[in-house]
Amino acid sequence: MDIENCEFKESIEILGQLTGIQVNTNFSPEKMEAKKNMYGLYKDAAQYYAGALAQSPEMQKYVFDRGLNAEDIKTFQFGYSDSGINLYNYLKQKNYDDDIITNSAIFVNLKARKDKFINRIVFPITNLRGDVVAFTGRVTGA
Repeated sequence: MDIENCEFKESIEILGQLTGIQVNTNFSPEKMEAKKNMYGLYKDAAQYYAGALAQSPEMQKYVFDRGLNAEDIKTFQFGYSDSGINLYNYLKQKNYDDDIITNSAIFVNLKARKDKFINRIVFPITNLRGDVVAFTGRVTGA
């Protein structure tokens, strides 16, 4: 702000005080980088799941039998969790280390490569910007 002769962060704090709105300006570059890395991992996991669904005629039939079509699958980025081991290997090929994979909460047991969505149709959950921020799944068997 030219009038107050201050930096952007300070101007936001002043505006917050003037309007009575509490503003959090304590942004941590490390936390932002970690969040960005997690969004990248989730995006890559969603791509893996989508590829696994595309490779499984049985699971595609399961989805189609429920009234969905190929356009729905593409639009909503549906996927299938076929193998925790394959997902883990895919993420490692993308250069993710075990710490971020563990923090993703996709795996119940990282040492056993046990994916919590195994044998489920996977639905990525996105924020308003389109970043994948979480997953949910539907059991396909009994």
